[in-house]
Amino acid sequence: MGKCLFALSYRVTDRLSIGGNMGFAMNYLDLQGPLYLQNGVLAGAPTIVNLQNTGVAPTGGFGIQYLLSPSTTVGLNYISESKFHMGGNMDAEAFGVAPFPIYSKFEATTDLVWPRSVGVGIAQRFNRRNIFAADVIWYDWSNAFNQVTVNLTQPSNPLVGAVAGQSNVQHLPLNWR
Repeated sequence: MGKCLFALSYRVTDRLSIGGNMGFAMNYLDLQGPLYLQNGVLAGAPTIVNLQNTGVAPTGGFGIQYLLSPSTTVGLNYISESKFHMGGNMDAEAFGVAPFPIYSKFEATTDLVWPRSVGVGIAQRFNRRNIFAADVIWYDWSNAFNQVTVNLTQPSNPLVGAVAGQSNVQHLPLNWR
């Protein structure tokens, strides 16, 4: 994921500064490897997949910085979550449902959320060359990668379309805590 942000800051007083940013995030998802289909007529079938999706989502954040003393600064920042609805394609080769592997290419859309975060930091300047700085950052992972939803449509293999239908939603549970 990458972000392109436009930012603005304002010095409220000699000690207090505030700022914010808004823009867009770009995400590229490349998921390759073995997978058991999660639901549908082919649920449980071992499959080799190659999923590639891209998407864009709005994002932003804000921060505040306060000068406690001429040598000590504290700050707080918030970065919003980025909710992506991405599009692309997926190649899949399913095994065990026929005497031979079944291959199909699909159009694929994926929903994915990158977490929001809150950070707090402090910097202490000892002299012109020596600064001690520390940050603590919390990421809301438990509300981000709970599940990756992949909606598969337009199978290139008519057999897959006949058996599984023209639309198939796969929920890949992750349940991060």
